Amino acid sequence: MDKIFKNVPGSLNSLLVLEAAVRRGTFTAAAQELAISQPSVSRHISVLEGRLGQHLFVRENNQLRPTKSGLHLAGAVALGMGHLENAWADLLQKKSKEEIVIACSFGFSELWLMPRFRTLRTAVDGTTIKIATTDRMESLNFDEVDIAVVWDTSFSPDRPCIPLFDEVIVPVCSPEYLENNRDVLKSVESLAHADLLYFDPLTSGARMNWEKWFSHFDVAFSEPADAYYFDALPFVTDAARNGEGVALAWENLVTHSIEKGDLIAVGPPVRSGGTSYFLQYRNSALKDPKLQQVIQWFKETADAP
Repeated sequence: MDKIFKNVPGSLNSLLVLEAAVRRGTFTAAAQELAISQPSVSRHISVLEGRLGQHLFVRENNQLRPTKSGLHLAGAVALGMGHLENAWADLLQKKSKEEIVIACSFGFSELWLMPRFRTLRTAVDGTTIKIATTDRMESLNFDEVDIAVVWDTSFSPDRPCIPLFDEVIVPVCSPEYLENNRDVLKSVESLAHADLLYFDPLTSGARMNWEKWFSHFDVAFSEPADAYYFDALPFVTDAARNGEGVALAWENLVTHSIEKGDLIAVGPPVRSGGTSYFLQYRNSALKDPKLQQVIQWFKETADAP
């Protein structure tokens, strides 16, 4: 499928940050709403300004105010999100008894669920499966979702859940990059000198980054101040697949790409000690055989307990 955001690659989360900053009036208020740090808000705005080549905020009397460009872009984002919310509501209103709505992040959908979606449809023959993707689980209306794949069960604490995967992180790159950089990739220590790709987990709940990964092997490493951060997991994985460098990836999400030969693990996996994804479902699932089929498919496919 052709990408519809050809002119804003890797900017979607930053655009959401911009919209919140303009609407809330301060970077601090935006950070509180999005559950991120104030410096992270500043960095997202700087990324957008660098890509656009113009200021989105100016400082006046010791206060930051949006420029006309900032107001224009934030308004467009708000309008687009409004259309998205309306479309979401329309789809949910049309939901029939023979439909099951599964919510998950963009990364989980693209990297894990879609490569296996045909087997899910086969397992629930006759039932329509609708996938609702979002990286803002905190804004999800769980009453309108049958099943959700989440990294934080506190979004809907009353729902039963099962752990799907332990969080296991592994560095990966393309076969071409490995062939051209074997000396750099021969050890954990030398890997620190490779073209490392960085993922900014704005809402993913990730507990691992390059600095923490290297620390597991007692290798001192600090992420450079000018590091480029991809703001969506599929973007950084695509960059690794395209030979741009080495990315940290959730092992369970890239198994399909590794089996196909698109990616190669070039370092030892590290367990963070937590669970990367949980499956939450309606309390009425025990009375719904169709939901039970989907839950059982997830458990068997993910090899979950």
